[in-house]
Amino acid sequence: MNLYLLRHADAEDASSTGKDADRALSAKGREVMKVVGAAFARVAEPGEIFHSPLRRARETAELVGAALPKAKLVEVPWLTPESDPRIAFDEIRTRRGDVLWVGHQPHLGRALGYAVTGSDDAELPMRKASIARVSFSGSHPSPPGTLKWLISPGLAQHIR
Repeated sequence: MNLYLLRHADAEDASSTGKDADRALSAKGREVMKVVGAAFARVAEPGEIFHSPLRRARETAELVGAALPKAKLVEVPWLTPESDPRIAFDEIRTRRGDVLWVGHQPHLGRALGYAVTGSDDAELPMRKASIARVSFSGSHPSPPGTLKWLISPGLAQHIR
């Protein structure tokens, strides 16, 4: 099984409502995600795309999902910035097939650290619009797994 982790793209500094949860992707963030989504679709086919309920993560997931029409988009509360990564792993433990998580720092950095070390103390921070692949032996994500790659948005534009 492969777990892909994608940090949301660049977002506006403030929303019109003043709520952090309502911050949309910036024009730059949308353009970058089109490139990252297209590159990702060339190397992976997750069956499900789980995303945080925060607007910038939802918009990021929708842009990646446009490049992966067979993938199902699922909004979940366990990918918010303050969530415990172990809960996210518990939520997908019975899933079969590859999945993509779209979320935020510090959650994704802690989730990536946990995925590759099995330790709650490890953190591998992710840049905006970067994506990681962690492989697990068997059909379930049981840390530690193997970090196969971590692609920056700049590198994604070179994937053909």
